[in-house]
Amino acid sequence: MGIRGLMYYMNEQLDVMENSKLSNCNVIFDGKNLAHFLHNECTGINVSFGGDFDKYSSFIQKYFEALKSCGIKPLVVMDGGQPLDGKKLKTAQERAEFQIKKCLSVEPENQFIDKIFPPICLQVFITTLRNMGVLILQADYEADDEIAAIARELGCIVISEDTDFFMTDVEFVRLSSVSYKSISKKKYIPCRRFNRDAFCDSTGVNKAHLPLLGTLLANDYVDREALAKFHKRAAIEMSCYKPKCGISRALTIKSVIHWMAKRKNKALNQVLEEAVGKDWNLKKKVVRSIKGYTLQKPFLLDCIPFSTCTKDVKNEVGQQGSQCRSIEYTFGTEKQRSLETSSQIRTALVLKNGEAPPHWFVKAYRENRIPHEVADILTQGYFFSPAQVECTSSVSSYLVVEPIVRLVYTFLWKGCQTEEKQVHKKFAKMESFSNEMEHLSVGSDDSEDGSDKKLESTSNFNVNESKCENSSTNILDSCSKGGSNSGKDERLCWYIRKKKSLWSKHLSFIKGDLVNQLPTLKDVGLMTSKERKVLFYKMVQLRCEVKDEDYPADLELISNIIKYWYKNTKESLQECHALTVLVSFFLFHKIDSKIGRVRTWKGFENVESCKEKLSQRLQDPAYCKSDLNEKDLIANISYEECLIAGSTLFRYHHIDKTMNRKKYKRKLVHDFSEYQSCVYFFQLLNSLLCFPFPFLSVEYLWGGTFGYNVFIKFSGSQDRLLVVREIFGQGTCLERLFCMIFSKLEKILKFSKPPVDKRDKINSSNFGRESERTENQMKNPVGEKSSEEMKEVRVEEVKVKVKTIKNHNLGNNRFSAFVDDSDTDEDS
Repeated sequence: MGIRGLMYYMNEQLDVMENSKLSNCNVIFDGKNLAHFLHNECTGINVSFGGDFDKYSSFIQKYFEALKSCGIKPLVVMDGGQPLDGKKLKTAQERAEFQIKKCLSVEPENQFIDKIFPPICLQVFITTLRNMGVLILQADYEADDEIAAIARELGCIVISEDTDFFMTDVEFVRLSSVSYKSISKKKYIPCRRFNRDAFCDSTGVNKAHLPLLGTLLANDYVDREALAKFHKRAAIEMSCYKPKCGISRALTIKSVIHWMAKRKNKALNQVLEEAVGKDWNLKKKVVRSIKGYTLQKPFLLDCIPFSTCTKDVKNEVGQQGSQCRSIEYTFGTEKQRSLETSSQIRTALVLKNGEAPPHWFVKAYRENRIPHEVADILTQGYFFSPAQVECTSSVSSYLVVEPIVRLVYTFLWKGCQTEEKQVHKKFAKMESFSNEMEHLSVGSDDSEDGSDKKLESTSNFNVNESKCENSSTNILDSCSKGGSNSGKDERLCWYIRKKKSLWSKHLSFIKGDLVNQLPTLKDVGLMTSKERKVLFYKMVQLRCEVKDEDYPADLELISNIIKYWYKNTKESLQECHALTVLVSFFLFHKIDSKIGRVRTWKGFENVESCKEKLSQRLQDPAYCKSDLNEKDLIANISYEECLIAGSTLFRYHHIDKTMNRKKYKRKLVHDFSEYQSCVYFFQLLNSLLCFPFPFLSVEYLWGGTFGYNVFIKFSGSQDRLLVVREIFGQGTCLERLFCMIFSKLEKILKFSKPPVDKRDKINSSNFGRESERTENQMKNPVGEKSSEEMKEVRVEEVKVKVKTIKNHNLGNNRFSAFVDDSDTDEDS
C-alpha cells in the first residue's frame, strides 16, 4: 500500500522522475502490484461474469514477451501471509469489506468503470509466469522488504507502484511508466526512474534519513493516528498549521519533509528521539519500520539460481596468485538445470509447535506452488477469502468448500503442541526490541455452536468471542490461540461474505476416525504418489471411480471437482452446469492445447479445408474404432476437429451486445463462483499433498463470459445432445470422449432435468447472425454433402448406433449411443 499521497507529490510537486530506458538488465517486480496492474490494462475482460482468465493469461504472456525482446530478465516476488504482528489486519478487513461491495454491485453496464480483481486471477498470474519460465518466488510474509534487500544485494532495478520504494536505497521505476507498447527499434522500453539524489538535493533531506522519513509520513507499519501529534508539531514549525482547517495530506507531506531537512546534519537516533519523544510504543513501531526499509539478508536469495566460476587473482607484483570463487545469480529459469540453488532454504514460517516446516513444504511455498493462505492458517489462525461476484440472496460461494477448509486447518495443525509457551515461540523475535535498538546505526462457524461473528466495525479486531482492543499485544494473543480462549477449543477464523458484510466464521477441528489417519507435513514428503492419492480421496470424501491406473489424471481431477461441487453445493445445480463446465474444460484444456488460444476469426481461415480432412478421417476404421478408451481417444484427437470445434465455440467468448441489467443472471454467475472456489481449494489441497494430481490452473478450466454463454445455450435447448454434436462434430474423438465422461458423471450424480426456460431459449439464439449457419453445422459439422451422400451417412449412423447399443447394453442411458467405452461397471 505504501505512503499515501507521496506518488502525486513526487510527480507533481517535485521534478525527481526522469526519463530512462530499460534494456539488457535484471529487474524485480512487485508481483501482486503487477498482477493487478496487468488485469486493469487488459481490455475485453468481463468481470461481471466472474473473469475471463484466458484473456488475462494471454495478456501476461505478451507483456513478458515484450520484456524478453529487450533483454530484460525479470524476477517476480509475491506477498506471502499476513504479518505476524497483526499490523495490517485492520487494512485487510477494510479491503475485504470494500471488495464485497464492489463485487455485489458489478454489472455488465458498469464493469469497466471500476474494475474488480477476481481473486483467482492471482493463481492465473503465477501459473502463466511459471509456464513461461519466469522466476517467480513467494515471500514468507510481505514482499516489500525482501524485494528491496534482493535489489540492494544484486544491484537490480525495482519496478512497482508502491511508494515505500522511494525511501529505500535501490533503483526504482514506477510500474505505470513502463511503456511496454512502445518498444523502440533499438530494443529498449521507455520508463520513468526515480532520481534519489535529485530528491535529496531539492528537499535538503539527508539520504541516510530516508527510511525514517518514510515512516514519519505514515506507512503500513505506523499509521497516521499514531503520528498525529508529530504531524501537528511539524506543521506548526513550518508555520502552516490552521486549527480550523486541520492538516491535509499534501500539507503533512510537505511539513514533514521540511522538518526532516532542518535536521539533516543530526544523527538518525537523535532525529528519531526528537520525533517520537518518550512514546515507547511509537518508538518501537518506528524502529521496526526502519529495519524493514534496510533489511540486509533476504531469505529469497536461497532460491535464485546461480552459477559459480573461479577467477585468478593477481598479486601486488602482477603475477598470478590465489584463486577466488565468484557467484553470479541469474533470473532466467530456462537453463535452470545447469544452475545451482542453495541446499538450505531459510524461512521465517513457524509451525504452531515452534518448529520450522519441512524442506519440501518450504520449497513448494517459495515456488508459489502452495498458496499464501496456508501461511496464514499455519501461523495466524485466521485467513481471508476475497469476495467473488455473488448474489446477496445466496450464502457465500466459499461455503461449498467449508469441509475442505476445516480439514486443511486440522491437517496443518496436527501433531503441534498447544501449550502457551510453545505457541509464543514464533513471536519471540517480536519482543527483542532492545536488541533492535542496539543495531540501529546512523549510516546505514462452526455451525454447531452458531459462532459466526459479524465485523460490525473494522476498527475492532474480532477473532475471539469477546471484542479485542486494536493493540499489538491482544492481536498476538488472539492469533496465536487461533481465535479461541483455550488450547482444547481452538478455532480458525475465516473471513468471508455474509449478506452484504464481512463476517468472521469460526471453524473448529474436524472430528472422527479421519483425524487419526491424517499424516503430518513431514510424513507427506515420505509417502508414495499412490498413497497420497488415496489420502486425497479420503480427505474430500469421494469414492475413487477410476480402476485403470493409466486413466488420464486430468480427467480424473476435473470429474472429482464436479462431483464434489454437486455433493456440497448450497445452490440448486442442474445438468446444464456440469455440461457447461465440461465444455469449458474441453475448450481451454484440450482444444487450446492443440491449436493454441485462437480468439480471432482470422485464426479459423482454414476451417473449410479442415472439414474435408476430418470427413476423410471419419471414414478411417482405426479412427472410428468403437472400443477406444479415454486415453486412446485423447491420443487420436486431431488438429482438424479441434479447429472446427474452436470455430463453433468462438462466438461464446463474447458478451451478447444486447446484454443489460434485466437479462443479466447474477444467480448463474454465483453458481459458477462456487465452482471456482472448488477448483481453487482442490488445488490447495493437491499442493499440500505433494500433487497426487497434476496442477490445473483455472485458465485451463474456465472462462466467465464463455461459460455464461454456453450455459444459456444449453438451458435454451430441448435436446442438449444436439448442442454437443453442434460443438464437437458427430463421431469425432472429441465428441465421443465428452459423452463418455458425461455419461459416467450422469450415472453418479443423477442430474435434475428442469423444463426449458423459454427466455433462455430466446437468449441462446442472440449470439449474432451466425445462428442460422450454426443450425446447418449442427446437422452436418464436417462439411457440405449432396443429398445422396447425406442418406448414406444417415444409414451408417443408424447402423453404428444400433451396434453400439447392442455391444454395451447400457439400458436407458440417453448417452448410450455415443459411449464407446467397454467399461460397464455398475455403481456399488
